Amino acid sequence: MWVKLVAFAIVAAAASSHSVAQPASNDYTAQIAWCAQDRSPADCPVTYQTLRADDCLSSRDNRSCLIRLAKEAAAAGDCSRAYKLVYACQCNKSQESARGAITAAGPSAVCKYLTGG
Repeated sequence: MWVKLVAFAIVAAAASSHSVAQPASNDYTAQIAWCAQDRSPADCPVTYQTLRADDCLSSRDNRSCLIRLAKEAAAAGDCSRAYKLVYACQCNKSQESARGAITAAGPSAVCKYLTGG
């Protein structure tokens, strides 16, 4: 009985470490919103480094940091960088549909969304 209780507690704790599950939606805005609140460990640190977003690794803000940088880039008119940072939020293999939603939207729509337009 105690073994089952301890096992359940471990599973529950692991499940609660991610506050909100990634949406299954093909809506790119839902994907960006999910990234903006996610602070779980980075899946693709090399991608962050390639995009000069190393601070997002050390700040432990992960994807939310990428979105912050993407918003800054969009506000500065650098839609290409903003798009790449948003795309990087969905860097692991299990996030293929999310990448598809972002790809389908394209850099202009992503940039417009990030600037509140």
